[in-house]
Amino acid sequence: MGTVLVALLLWGMMSLISTVVSAFSGDEQQSTQMLPEPKTPPLSREGFDPGRIIDDKLFFRPGAMTEAQIKEFIETVGKGCRPGPEGVPCLADFTEDSGSFPADEFCPVGFQGASGDTAASIVKKAADACGLNPAVLLVTLQKEQGLLTASSDNLTPRRYQIAMGYACPDDQPCDPQFEGFTNQVYHAARQLARYSIEEGKYQFYAGKRSEVPYNANPSCGSGKVRIKNRATAALYNYTPHQPNAVTLAGGEDECTSWGNLNFYSYYLAWFGDPTP
Repeated sequence: MGTVLVALLLWGMMSLISTVVSAFSGDEQQSTQMLPEPKTPPLSREGFDPGRIIDDKLFFRPGAMTEAQIKEFIETVGKGCRPGPEGVPCLADFTEDSGSFPADEFCPVGFQGASGDTAASIVKKAADACGLNPAVLLVTLQKEQGLLTASSDNLTPRRYQIAMGYACPDDQPCDPQFEGFTNQVYHAARQLARYSIEEGKYQFYAGKRSEVPYNANPSCGSGKVRIKNRATAALYNYTPHQPNAVTLAGGEDECTSWGNLNFYSYYLAWFGDPTP
């Protein structure tokens, strides 16, 4: 009889502990769901110079952030993120088996793939491989697909497939051979590095006064820009548009293009003045 009583008492205690643990777990989950979803930061155009979007010393600075700092940044900016309707993970929780890329003249360090690679690890390895500031890649992820603040319905598999907008020309389909998160991040980093190393082979380069279109639509016209450094030239070769007067005044019209202005504004909001 004593044994049975002890057993019942133990069972009751275990049930109580289980209930308390479940309650705390449920409260924690509910608390997470109650957090506001991530939003883009307030964006400023103050100080924007179309000829000097970001300085070379900031653009070409692979050691600017550690992997741990990148991870913390992604988690902080994406705080409150909910997975997409198809179970698509938030950027902070994203992983994939990344491939390897050999060292070459544009990315002399090379990129070592890994199983279950995180977004922070992939960004860091691509930045190190190609000699870029990880912040440049993070800002480009936001500028192209909004992945740092994407949540719920805005999280789709396609956003990860074309994360950096690499090999996605205006008004044309993206090249499927470059789809996939790691593929996009690495090849975008490599291309930005290539623009600066072989700058004379491309439309825009430092020291040249160039006609930069306002939009992919030729009828929107263009304006002359004296490009002052390699980093800015690389950005224009990657996204060959500049904001028009309406956009710079805070408006929007049929010729508005946000790409390079958003690059500047996101960098300014998250990492400080890109042209100190």
